[in-house]
Amino acid sequence: MIKVGHDLSDKEIQRRYSLVQDKIKLPWFFYERLMWFFPNMGGKRVLDCGCGNGYLLEKISKKSPNAELYGIEIVKEFVDETNKKLGSKAKVRVGSTYEIPFENEYFDIIIMTEVVEHLKEPVKALKEVKRVLKTNGKLFMSTPNASAFGLTIPFGEKTKSKFLQYLFLPWEHPLKTVQPIDTMNYYGEIFGLIGKSGFVLRNEFCWEYFPFIYSFRVLNQVISFLLTPLFLFFNLFDLGEHAYLILFELEK
Repeated sequence: MIKVGHDLSDKEIQRRYSLVQDKIKLPWFFYERLMWFFPNMGGKRVLDCGCGNGYLLEKISKKSPNAELYGIEIVKEFVDETNKKLGSKAKVRVGSTYEIPFENEYFDIIIMTEVVEHLKEPVKALKEVKRVLKTNGKLFMSTPNASAFGLTIPFGEKTKSKFLQYLFLPWEHPLKTVQPIDTMNYYGEIFGLIGKSGFVLRNEFCWEYFPFIYSFRVLNQVISFLLTPLFLFFNLFDLGEHAYLILFELEK
């Protein structure tokens, strides 16, 4: 595990996020991949925890228009953008994953996409998520897996070439990240977070098995679609350790 920004105050983290909001938006095709794996959420009460600019909530509202959608986000600028975009389609407010402003067992489905790696205390946050999730509910949590870069990380750390660092290091590495706070978790460490929080793994969906290729945004868009059938095939086997992006389906 490698950390950056964990010494910053929560107020300073929020301030820095407001300055880089245009640089940290996930590409549209990331959400397309997530939607392949999500169940139909019609009639469900759904929380997007750390909803960012609300793009995922927008996708869900189109696929499941009768879902009851909520979102929390620490950055006010993101909340304002989301509310402007979605209007009455979702109830979005400023809020922390450490103190989710809802009663016990309130949600059928909770989503955390690329959030836990940006938290100082991910286990504390996951326990809070567990509190507001119904007994038979599901948590869908996606997070990067640094183990997929395992063979290239030592080289990326030693080289002085910014280009090679960009190519061979995961986005969460201190030499590459643009996030105010980030954590580079390896495969076993991710499972450690899940276990300590008391969740049970039901399924995992993986993609980007050749992660250094995806450092280039243009190639990412082209290759991701070309390799999608292969990634879906890989999901039939126990190859998660070699995938950079993983969506975990968890239950209480």
